[in-house]
Amino acid sequence: KPLQSNERYRSTLEAFRDKVLAHYREHGRHDLPWRLTTDRYRVLLSEVMLQQTQVSRVVPKYEAFLSEFPSVQALAAAELPSVLRLWSGLGYNSRARRLWEAAKAVVERYGGKVPGSVAELLTLPGVGDYTANAVAAFADNSDDACAIDVNVRRVLAYEFPDRCTDLAAVSALAREAVPPGCARDWHNAIMDYGAMVLPAKKREATKKGKKMRASQRKRHTPDSDCDGRKKSRARSHCRRDDSSDSDNDSDSCSDAGSPPRRRAVPFHETARYFRGLIVKTLVAKSTLSAAEAEALCEGAPLVAKAKRQKTAPHTTATSEAIGAIVSPTARGIVQSLVEDGLVECVPGDQPAFRLARGSKRP
Repeated sequence: KPLQSNERYRSTLEAFRDKVLAHYREHGRHDLPWRLTTDRYRVLLSEVMLQQTQVSRVVPKYEAFLSEFPSVQALAAAELPSVLRLWSGLGYNSRARRLWEAAKAVVERYGGKVPGSVAELLTLPGVGDYTANAVAAFADNSDDACAIDVNVRRVLAYEFPDRCTDLAAVSALAREAVPPGCARDWHNAIMDYGAMVLPAKKREATKKGKKMRASQRKRHTPDSDCDGRKKSRARSHCRRDDSSDSDNDSDSCSDAGSPPRRRAVPFHETARYFRGLIVKTLVAKSTLSAAEAEALCEGAPLVAKAKRQKTAPHTTATSEAIGAIVSPTARGIVQSLVEDGLVECVPGDQPAFRLARGSKRP
């Protein structure tokens, strides 16, 4: 039986591979600019830009970035403010700083050539396990590379629910699924499958699940008109969110006795929004006074207070500049930008800030 079970699994895995690769051959996004190159620098750039960012937003920024910084040497030689200016609008500006630091490390440690091994890639600033494996897979078609992100895990969990019992099992399955000699095509294929096919399958499964639950509720609903009216009134207070993520398999309104969902915090009320607003303003304007920085953060709720207030700035001037900001929320947001190396204090009598110039963080 174990042998039969193993053979059946092998057959299922082969069928899964064929299905994913067949979809990619016919429907894959082959024209994405980073899929038309095997240059490690360009692949690394695309992977950093694609972190938590939609493909449609990345394409124009990717092309503009390469026009300005066509090589890792060009990026390493650039001033950080020019990198941040070009990155502005893409979000998560700390990625730009880390990419710039990684370019400098490549020039200093590897003679200006982005390394190919996962172990060496992991030594670069801002490069984690997924990014290192992705570069090795897409640039070098390495059989040793296996890039596992949330989308890959979601596909495998959907297709092999009995085997994906924990993260270790998912990782083992992900590595086993990569066809030898096809790392590049396979990773592109499974990502496209997860983005294009799986959402439709999950929506269909959600519809079936809702119909089944509705049928069960109808069978078990008491015949009493009073009970029916009570349930109807109770459910009428539940607000359906038509913009909910399609990955959510549950009803947007469950039984009347279930607790209400937590309200999602709008983006314009988050620390990330106000951090980005300050950086965007500094891109257009060379400096910001403490008062101007505080004015930009006006209306920021307490929930937007910066999370990182662990270490005080090293210099007295920077400490005094941040201290000149009266609002605790605005002060925390500016301090988080300083600690991330994106903003620095402008030397002078009046407390002011600008985009960071140096390569060392405070």
